[in-house]
Amino acid sequence: MGKKLYLGTDSGLVVLEKANGQWSRAGAALEGKFVQKLELAEGGRLFAGVTGDGVYVADDPLGPWQRTLEADIRGLAVSPHDSDTVFAGTEPAGVFRSRDRGDTWMELTSVKELPSYSKWSFPAPPNIAHVRTFDFAPGEPHTVFAGVEVGGLIRSRDDGDTWEEFGEGIYEDVHYILSHPTDPNVMYSTTGEGFYRSRDGARTWEISQEGMPNDYTHPIILQRGNPDVLFIGSAAGAPPTFGGPKGAAAQIYRSRNGGESWQTLNGGLPETFHGMVRGLVVDPYNDSALYAGTTDGDLYYSEDEGDNWSLLMEDLPQVWVIKVPSG
Repeated sequence: MGKKLYLGTDSGLVVLEKANGQWSRAGAALEGKFVQKLELAEGGRLFAGVTGDGVYVADDPLGPWQRTLEADIRGLAVSPHDSDTVFAGTEPAGVFRSRDRGDTWMELTSVKELPSYSKWSFPAPPNIAHVRTFDFAPGEPHTVFAGVEVGGLIRSRDDGDTWEEFGEGIYEDVHYILSHPTDPNVMYSTTGEGFYRSRDGARTWEISQEGMPNDYTHPIILQRGNPDVLFIGSAAGAPPTFGGPKGAAAQIYRSRNGGESWQTLNGGLPETFHGMVRGLVVDPYNDSALYAGTTDGDLYYSEDEGDNWSLLMEDLPQVWVIKVPSG
């Protein structure tokens, strides 16, 4: 069996396979659906978060897939502490939890009781906020963080039963949050106005943009073997600016010092991407290998920590998320 990649796109799930040194399409599923989020759990179960539709689950990427939650999904995460537990974020802003690998779901309504909930919004019409991202505190199996676009950061210390507004200094348009895997005090976040870092367990945040001129930051990943090595995809401005001649003018950046400073990665890449870099992943079985996908439908690969890249495939649908399965 060759190496595979799962791509969540605006037109469904695309499965790629490498055989005899060449990548090709091995199949597709959920055709026509906007698969914005994709998660893998132990045992091979897959979860697809479909915008405007719901959460779908399958034990094989080519199906059959079953919708187990009907909602407008914007965030999705499997707990690293318990692979049976899955969280889904929705628009309007809400959180659902499954305790049985996505078979059934319960809405965690206390999110809607937070003091600032009525003030959460989104810049584009119909101006409705959504829960976009989740993260889990290392060493604290019941602590869950969620990022709201646009509403800031919230935290639960009881697996989502109750929530509190949390984090001072972070820009409220939260795109992704990511915990340092071995230092519980360090957390990272990408937002609509730059990259932020916390050194006190998400209580306070500071912006850290040195060497990164683009401030519409989106996907963020790290090397598990050296978690001070970070990668970010970032655009020059928010989506309303993407209609210009340079589009998103997106770039990929790397930090080797935990986000203290950044450098642009352009070996083998365009000077800037016209589309946004949405899919970005470190190969979980090879810390030096990375994949990047764009909303132009291009897929790139680096085998040297981002120094040099090659175009693996083009003419794909918009790539929004990339996952590397085992095997």
